[in-house]
Amino acid sequence: MKIIRIIAAAALAGMSVGANAAPFLFDLTGGYEARFQLDSDSLPDVVDDNRFEVNDVDGTMAGRPARLGTIAFFVDFVGADFIGGGFNITNGPGNPLFEAEGPMLFTGATNQPTFLTGTFDLFEIGADRTAPAAYSLTISAISAIPEPGVWLTMIVGLSMVAVVIRRRPASRPAIA
Repeated sequence: MKIIRIIAAAALAGMSVGANAAPFLFDLTGGYEARFQLDSDSLPDVVDDNRFEVNDVDGTMAGRPARLGTIAFFVDFVGADFIGGGFNITNGPGNPLFEAEGPMLFTGATNQPTFLTGTFDLFEIGADRTAPAAYSLTISAISAIPEPGVWLTMIVGLSMVAVVIRRRPASRPAIA
Protein backbone atom coordinates (compact mmCIF):
# COMPACT_ATOMS: atom_id res chain seq x y z
CA MET A 1 0.00 0.00 0.00
CA LYS A 2 2.88 2.35 0.79
CA ILE A 3 4.40 1.78 -2.66
CA ILE A 4 1.07 2.72 -4.32
CA ARG A 5 1.02 5.99 -2.38
CA ILE A 6 4.59 6.82 -3.45
CA ILE A 7 3.79 6.05 -7.13
CA ALA A 8 0.61 8.13 -6.96
CA ALA A 9 2.44 11.08 -5.37
CA ALA A 10 5.15 10.91 -8.05
CA ALA A 11 2.52 10.79 -10.81
CA LEU A 12 0.73 13.81 -9.36
CA ALA A 13 3.97 15.76 -9.07
CA GLY A 14 4.80 14.96 -12.70
CA MET A 15 1.48 16.15 -14.09
CA SER A 16 1.16 19.38 -12.15
CA VAL A 17 1.03 22.38 -14.44
CA GLY A 18 1.53 26.01 -13.45
CA ALA A 19 -0.87 28.78 -14.33
CA ASN A 20 -0.22 31.08 -17.28
CA ALA A 21 1.69 34.26 -16.56
CA ALA A 22 -0.55 37.04 -15.36
CA PRO A 23 -1.60 39.40 -18.14
CA PHE A 24 -1.48 43.18 -17.86
CA LEU A 25 -4.55 45.28 -18.60
CA PHE A 26 -3.89 48.60 -20.36
CA ASP A 27 -6.70 51.14 -20.05
CA LEU A 28 -6.24 54.39 -22.00
CA THR A 29 -8.62 57.27 -21.34
CA GLY A 30 -8.81 60.90 -22.40
CA GLY A 31 -9.14 62.18 -25.96
CA TYR A 32 -8.65 58.60 -27.22
CA GLU A 33 -10.02 55.51 -25.48
CA ALA A 34 -8.63 52.02 -25.87
CA ARG A 35 -8.26 48.91 -23.74
CA PHE A 36 -6.11 45.83 -24.35
CA GLN A 37 -4.22 43.04 -22.59
CA LEU A 38 -0.67 41.79 -23.00
CA ASP A 39 0.82 38.72 -21.29
CA SER A 40 3.64 39.42 -18.87
CA ASP A 41 5.76 36.63 -20.35
CA SER A 42 5.21 37.27 -24.06
CA LEU A 43 8.24 38.49 -25.96
CA PRO A 44 8.01 41.43 -28.36
CA ASP A 45 7.60 40.74 -32.08
CA VAL A 46 9.95 43.56 -33.18
CA VAL A 47 12.82 44.96 -31.09
CA ASP A 48 15.44 47.66 -31.49
CA ASP A 49 17.54 49.68 -29.02
CA ASN A 50 14.84 52.20 -28.09
CA ARG A 51 11.54 50.45 -28.77
CA PHE A 52 9.66 47.18 -29.02
CA GLU A 53 6.45 46.19 -30.78
CA VAL A 54 3.72 43.66 -30.11
CA ASN A 55 1.75 42.77 -33.25
CA ASP A 56 -1.87 41.66 -33.77
CA VAL A 57 -3.27 43.09 -30.54
CA ASP A 58 -7.03 42.89 -30.02
CA GLY A 59 -8.88 45.12 -27.61
CA THR A 60 -11.57 47.76 -27.52
CA MET A 61 -11.73 51.29 -28.90
CA ALA A 62 -14.43 53.59 -27.54
CA GLY A 63 -15.98 50.55 -25.82
CA ARG A 64 -16.28 48.42 -28.99
CA PRO A 65 -14.22 45.32 -29.83
CA ALA A 66 -11.47 46.16 -32.31
CA ARG A 67 -8.24 44.92 -33.83
CA LEU A 68 -5.84 47.54 -32.53
CA GLY A 69 -2.97 46.28 -34.67
CA THR A 70 0.58 46.95 -33.45
CA ILE A 71 1.36 48.44 -30.06
CA ALA A 72 4.85 49.96 -29.82
CA PHE A 73 6.47 51.07 -26.54
CA PHE A 74 9.48 53.34 -26.71
CA VAL A 75 12.17 55.16 -24.78
CA ASP A 76 12.09 58.89 -25.54
CA PHE A 77 15.24 60.95 -26.03
CA VAL A 78 15.88 64.54 -27.06
CA GLY A 79 19.37 64.38 -28.51
CA ALA A 80 21.32 62.33 -25.97
CA ASP A 81 19.05 63.31 -23.04
CA PHE A 82 16.57 60.73 -21.75
CA ILE A 83 13.17 62.37 -21.20
CA GLY A 84 10.81 59.43 -20.65
CA GLY A 85 8.90 56.98 -22.77
CA GLY A 86 5.57 56.43 -24.42
CA PHE A 87 3.67 54.24 -26.82
CA ASN A 88 1.71 54.25 -30.03
CA ILE A 89 -0.97 52.17 -31.70
CA THR A 90 -0.74 51.64 -35.45
CA ASN A 91 -3.09 49.81 -37.75
CA GLY A 92 -0.75 49.03 -40.62
CA PRO A 93 2.45 50.70 -41.83
CA GLY A 94 2.20 54.48 -41.76
CA ASN A 95 -1.28 54.45 -40.22
CA PRO A 96 -0.93 55.67 -36.61
CA LEU A 97 -4.14 55.56 -34.59
CA PHE A 98 -2.63 56.97 -31.41
CA GLU A 99 0.72 58.37 -30.27
CA ALA A 100 1.68 59.78 -26.89
CA GLU A 101 4.71 60.28 -24.67
CA GLY A 102 5.24 60.58 -20.95
CA PRO A 103 7.05 58.55 -18.31
CA MET A 104 8.68 55.19 -18.93
CA LEU A 105 6.06 52.42 -19.05
CA PHE A 106 8.49 49.50 -18.73
CA THR A 107 11.82 48.54 -17.20
CA GLY A 108 14.52 46.25 -18.49
CA ALA A 109 15.83 45.73 -21.99
CA THR A 110 13.51 46.14 -24.97
CA ASN A 111 13.89 42.43 -25.83
CA GLN A 112 12.54 41.38 -22.39
CA PRO A 113 10.57 44.30 -20.97
CA THR A 114 8.75 44.32 -17.64
CA PHE A 115 5.74 46.63 -17.56
CA LEU A 116 5.31 49.07 -14.71
CA THR A 117 1.90 49.17 -13.04
CA GLY A 118 0.07 52.32 -12.07
CA THR A 119 -1.57 55.31 -13.72
CA PHE A 120 0.53 57.42 -16.08
CA ASP A 121 -0.15 60.85 -17.57
CA LEU A 122 0.53 60.95 -21.31
CA PHE A 123 0.90 63.93 -23.63
CA GLU A 124 0.63 64.55 -27.36
CA ILE A 125 4.00 63.98 -29.06
CA GLY A 126 6.01 67.20 -28.67
CA ALA A 127 3.44 68.87 -26.36
CA ASP A 128 4.34 71.06 -23.40
CA ARG A 129 4.55 68.68 -20.42
CA THR A 130 3.68 71.44 -17.97
CA ALA A 131 0.15 71.61 -19.43
CA PRO A 132 -2.53 69.17 -18.21
CA ALA A 133 -2.10 65.67 -19.60
CA ALA A 134 -4.24 64.79 -22.61
CA TYR A 135 -4.46 61.09 -21.75
CA SER A 136 -4.24 58.73 -18.81
CA LEU A 137 -2.94 55.16 -19.10
CA THR A 138 -3.58 52.70 -16.30
CA ILE A 139 -1.55 49.47 -16.37
CA SER A 140 -2.71 46.82 -13.91
CA ALA A 141 -1.82 43.16 -13.41
CA ILE A 142 -4.68 40.68 -13.67
CA SER A 143 -4.49 37.59 -11.46
CA ALA A 144 -3.72 34.36 -13.28
CA ILE A 145 -6.38 31.68 -13.74
CA PRO A 146 -5.31 28.11 -12.96
CA GLU A 147 -4.96 25.77 -15.94
CA PRO A 148 -7.14 22.64 -16.22
CA GLY A 149 -4.11 20.53 -15.29
CA VAL A 150 -3.85 22.33 -11.96
CA TRP A 151 -7.53 21.72 -11.22
CA LEU A 152 -7.11 18.03 -12.16
CA THR A 153 -4.11 17.71 -9.87
CA MET A 154 -6.02 19.25 -6.95
CA ILE A 155 -9.09 17.05 -7.49
CA VAL A 156 -7.04 13.84 -7.80
CA GLY A 157 -4.97 14.76 -4.73
CA LEU A 158 -8.04 15.48 -2.60
CA SER A 159 -9.67 12.27 -3.83
CA MET A 160 -6.61 10.28 -2.79
CA VAL A 161 -6.67 11.86 0.67
CA ALA A 162 -10.37 10.94 0.97
CA VAL A 163 -9.65 7.32 -0.06
CA VAL A 164 -6.81 7.01 2.48
CA ILE A 165 -8.97 8.44 5.26
CA ARG A 166 -11.90 6.21 4.34
CA ARG A 167 -9.75 3.04 4.30
CA ARG A 168 -8.07 3.78 7.61
CA PRO A 169 -9.49 1.39 10.23
CA ALA A 170 -11.47 3.05 12.96
CA SER A 171 -9.56 3.22 16.22
CA ARG A 172 -11.13 1.16 18.95
CA PRO A 173 -10.99 2.24 22.54
CA ALA A 174 -8.68 0.12 24.68
CA ILE A 175 -10.46 -2.13 27.14
CA ALA A 176 -8.87 -2.11 30.54
